[in-house]
Amino acid sequence: MNDTKGSSGIKQKQTHKLHITTEDDMHASGGGSGRNNTPDGVDGTKRPNSSLNMAASTVHLSKSGGGANGSNMSSNDKERLIDEKLLSSRDQEKREALAKQRENYLNSASTSGLEGDILLQPGARNAGRLRRFRLFLKNIFSDIDSHTEHLFYVIAAEMFFIFLTYTHYSYLDNKNRFLTPIVMGSETSLLGQTLTQLFDWTRARTALRNRTVHKTPSDEEMNLTSATNGTSNSMSTGMREMHSRNSSSNTIPVSVSPHLAPVSGNSAVSGQPLEQMHIHNPLPRTMLAADKEASLRDHLKFLIWGGVNGLLCSYWIELLLTVFRDRELVCVLVDQTAGTVIFQTLYSLYICLWDGEVEVSGAAAIADTSDSSRRTVELTWENFTNHYAGMLWKYMKLSYLVWPVISLLCFTVLSDEWIFPVNCFFATLFGVTLGM
Repeated sequence: MNDTKGSSGIKQKQTHKLHITTEDDMHASGGGSGRNNTPDGVDGTKRPNSSLNMAASTVHLSKSGGGANGSNMSSNDKERLIDEKLLSSRDQEKREALAKQRENYLNSASTSGLEGDILLQPGARNAGRLRRFRLFLKNIFSDIDSHTEHLFYVIAAEMFFIFLTYTHYSYLDNKNRFLTPIVMGSETSLLGQTLTQLFDWTRARTALRNRTVHKTPSDEEMNLTSATNGTSNSMSTGMREMHSRNSSSNTIPVSVSPHLAPVSGNSAVSGQPLEQMHIHNPLPRTMLAADKEASLRDHLKFLIWGGVNGLLCSYWIELLLTVFRDRELVCVLVDQTAGTVIFQTLYSLYICLWDGEVEVSGAAAIADTSDSSRRTVELTWENFTNHYAGMLWKYMKLSYLVWPVISLLCFTVLSDEWIFPVNCFFATLFGVTLGM
């Protein structure tokens, strides 16, 4: 009798073990078929539970945490695994994108010229400018958008008219000594302005391409993915924070240093003042729509100044050659003293009146403006008296770096009739270089 009970108990334990294995396999596979998928009371009847099923349920309850709770624990584990996989894949994409961004940023010489990017050592500043200019010439034809193409057409037309004017300068000058310097001054001024705008546009696009982070999915895509995987209510906090950080990085501020190329005593071109701007992706269409009117206004400004400056320069050169005949060094000395002061004063006044602003720099820019990167303040009598002297002195210092050598070349080497055309050519190069 005891042997019978013992053998019966052993068989019952083996049956329990077999049933437990079946239940675990069904939970591991996400369900199954049979009575476990049909709840009690669906057909209005109560399914009888045998002692074997009761024992199996008890053992399974103690093992997995009990009935429905065990099923929920398994679902949470799967959701947690899905979250971890998504996080790891997103982190891997982020690391790869940041590594690529850093590589492009370090390999690009153009980004080192943007204000606040890289603080170059004093001995490396000239080398950095040379690298930026070399990179500009290298990339100018590699990535051409519609706006760059239009600028190329404008430059080609301007160079064609300048070529005609230079080749027929003697004839035009003898024909009309009043209109010829106006036309030549306006043409060279427009060419310098267009080249400066082309450089600024190319530099900004290169900087954006090197700074752009990989595209992150939108909120709708994130919600759709979460709902598909059953994780809409259990998305981890870290994943949401990372998505928020990536979304905020879609707007990339690119700060461009404001420059204003000064004009020398005989110069006929000045650079474009570049305001600080925040560039959003995509750059070309947004920037073109925002700056189209400003670009036309700047071209008109330098067209007028080029004509006026060309006429005044031609009369100034003729005056020096008439008064100081055969005394070239005296012409150079007078040109770089009285001429520089006169023309820089006229140019700075013209810029202030046209823009309605006066340029400030150094500590005055931080004290008088809320933004330290902003270089101008509203033109009032108080601001004009406080800042105009510093603005004029800045232009004169930059002019004295280059123009004494050019003036010496013009008055000592060239013939009288070619002093003004060559002066306009060097003025264009000087203005574009300062604009870069």
